[in-house]
Amino acid sequence: MKRNKTIATIMFVVAMIFFHYHSTGHYLWALLGIKTPYPLDPVEGWWAFLKGVLPVVALWIIFFAGVISKNKKTIL
Repeated sequence: MKRNKTIATIMFVVAMIFFHYHSTGHYLWALLGIKTPYPLDPVEGWWAFLKGVLPVVALWIIFFAGVISKNKKTIL
């Protein structure tokens, strides 16, 4: 049981890193007013394609993390 929650937590952290890489980095770069292009933004090759689907991949990782943890708490 504890092992499943640990795996689910690691999956959740990885998904959040993907989300922050995809959106928060660009936002902070622009917020700081840096004129050079964001250095972690690929414009060609496979990583540019993968970066486009990164939010969906992160969403599925979070979904499976929830399935693994079997947390059956309800909001209401």
